[in-house]
Amino acid sequence: MMIKVALVATTFLLPLQTKCLAFAPLSTTSTTKNRLTSSSSFHHYPQAHQALFSTLKEEHATTSILEPAALIGDDSAYFSLEEQNVLDWIKFSVATGTVLLATSYLWFLPAGPHWGDVFLSTIQSTLQTTDPAVTVFGMLLVFAVAHSGLAALRPYAEEFVGARAWRVVFATVSLPLALSCISYFINHSHEGIQLWNIPHDNPVLHAMLFFTNFISFLFLYPSTFNLLEIAAIETPQLHLWETGIARITRHPQAVGQVLWCAAHTLWLGTSTAVAASTVLILHHAFSVYHGDARL
Repeated sequence: MMIKVALVATTFLLPLQTKCLAFAPLSTTSTTKNRLTSSSSFHHYPQAHQALFSTLKEEHATTSILEPAALIGDDSAYFSLEEQNVLDWIKFSVATGTVLLATSYLWFLPAGPHWGDVFLSTIQSTLQTTDPAVTVFGMLLVFAVAHSGLAALRPYAEEFVGARAWRVVFATVSLPLALSCISYFINHSHEGIQLWNIPHDNPVLHAMLFFTNFISFLFLYPSTFNLLEIAAIETPQLHLWETGIARITRHPQAVGQVLWCAAHTLWLGTSTAVAASTVLILHHAFSVYHGDARL
């Protein structure tokens, strides 16, 4: 079984690795110099590649090093501990803890006003059904409209309240709606109409879907790496990622969401999973267009 899983992993990762290498900048290490000057490895490449390497060898003969390609966009994996301000991270911890505590109290905790239940009952009464597939569809649709709507208003709102204040407004609306959708899906994903039922005792299939789900989260990190900007401790900025997962796809979050939806929907096989995945994929497809249009 492990051999099969390894073959599946190799099949999936090989195209990604190839694309990463295709966009990799020239290195100044001795390994690269050896590759450029080594006659043993030189003849393993096609004629077109040999011509390119010949040109590089000629340039290398006149210079001591090969200059690395300069970044035009942002480095999505950049993090320097020396550049961090302890006070900023204290503010981040306090702000994040306060927001999560307030959201929990207002939305979920028994002692609070149960705004999460109000949101759920409003969706079900408006749609006049308690069917989980229809309910999760409506909840995610409201979240999508609020999330993308506030993103569309960002260029105009920031002129009046500033980037940090608008990020707080954005998070205050999006976070509780997202938590309600996630909570409802977890509790009701196995309900609804069973459209298909794949064998859950198949270890190879389980490993493939688990691996797909795991890979999906790797596509999310360019958008979630700058935690201080997310919490509005630092002024939020528009980032055009040039390194990391962005070299594979310009829209890593959308790709990751499609992979996540495919794995979960295939495994669950319920109408609730299909409804949730439909809205999520359509929302991310619109976000791809919407994000590019706002550049």
